[in-house]
Amino acid sequence: MSGELSPIDKAKFVAAKRATDFVEDGMRVGLGTGSTAAWLVRCLGEMVRDDGLKIKGVPTSSRTAVLAREVGIEVISLDEAKWLDVTIDGADEFDGDLSLIKGGGITFGGVGFTSAGALGGFMSNYARTPIGQAVIAGINK
Repeated sequence: MSGELSPIDKAKFVAAKRATDFVEDGMRVGLGTGSTAAWLVRCLGEMVRDDGLKIKGVPTSSRTAVLAREVGIEVISLDEAKWLDVTIDGADEFDGDLSLIKGGGITFGGVGFTSAGALGGFMSNYARTPIGQAVIAGINK
């Protein structure tokens, strides 16, 4: 899948693929928005289809919800989920200390929560891929 991609898209794909290591059967997964998150949703969709992974996705946008449904991920609201086991989203910027920035003011439209609620309460792990792309993985355990 990553053979014909630009270097940036390949980095995003690799980051998304690495982030799937944080997802386990039965989890309620917060699904971010943006190009890296779209790769994550596609990778999780392959795991649902090919490996029988059973997860419930809580998308941060209507665009992510549509993609998640298209690839076979069950989509639920944050109210239905009650809590998230992990939230994964790409970072727009990060520094040497892995302080992360999600751009655009971080309002996740159409879902009824903002980044502070979606990520702030759940961010306890930072995962960084070997190629330097940061992935946020907040685990509520």
